[in-house]
Amino acid sequence: MFVGVLGWLDTYLPDWLLSAYALLLLLVAAFDGHVGLRLGLARRAWVSAIGVGGLFGVSLSLYCLWSAVGSPELDSIQGRYFIPLAPVLLLIFCNTTLSNVAGSRMKATFVLPSIVVTWIVVFDRLIERYYLP
Repeated sequence: MFVGVLGWLDTYLPDWLLSAYALLLLLVAAFDGHVGLRLGLARRAWVSAIGVGGLFGVSLSLYCLWSAVGSPELDSIQGRYFIPLAPVLLLIFCNTTLSNVAGSRMKATFVLPSIVVTWIVVFDRLIERYYLP
């Protein structure tokens, strides 16, 4: 539900759009780097540890709040709870060399058209779900 489930968790976006979105998110993270942002292996390990710790913390808090005592499942978890952790985890893929080579070109070529396609698909699904019988 980070991406792909709308409304009352009953309106799903197509799988091809979710796959394209995930790929585009990774590409943007890789091609979008600031010259002053240099992440070596040690810093990437720290960022990974912080991100995984955040994922574990959110999951543990939801387990303690919403799951029955001793339950083997984590109830009531939604992808939107992990949106604040996404930038931290995407820092792992940051690459200033790629951003210097083709960063702005990649954004104009892939990001803007993908936004238009995504909005068209979202509007189609919303109209189909809420306005058509």
